[in-house]
Amino acid sequence: DTCSTDAQGSAPQPCAATGADLEGPYYEPKASATTVLAGPKEPGDRLKVSGSVFAHGCTKTVAGATVEVWHADAAGQYRDLTHATSLRATLTTDCNGAYGFDTILPGAYLDAGGYRPRHIHFRVTTPSGKVLITQLYFAGDPYLSPNDSCGSCKSDDASHIIQLNPIGGVKTNQQGVFHIVM
Repeated sequence: DTCSTDAQGSAPQPCAATGADLEGPYYEPKASATTVLAGPKEPGDRLKVSGSVFAHGCTKTVAGATVEVWHADAAGQYRDLTHATSLRATLTTDCNGAYGFDTILPGAYLDAGGYRPRHIHFRVTTPSGKVLITQLYFAGDPYLSPNDSCGSCKSDDASHIIQLNPIGGVKTNQQGVFHIVM
């Protein structure tokens, strides 16, 4: 298994640091090391997320970063690590700083009198110990800020929002790229 010196995919343009966002109350350390968060029997639209972790300035990627991800199910409910499918994982970036996982599109959910947009939580830790906690949102979600019930979440930050594209023209199978700039 060899890696080139170039990052998988191109750096985000413009190169801006990924903004921090709330960790939320559902973070649990020590999720399984897997790239499949949702098995084929998990209800919901299929989703592939990939990207690279870049150092500040986007001139190099971060190999060996720990990327922890977690999200709600299609009905907007969070699960803990005691469930067979917890919709959580711990990933490690490869020597090109790349990561990727297969899951389902999380559901929006009612919270504090309004809805939270669909989102995926990320906790990224570099080998040097730098930590970024953020959330990934999806373009076109009607609950993005200013409609997000979480007044302190950053669903209006462009560094958190990605466009989804159908895989093979199938709307229930989508993919998106989320580059993370430390």
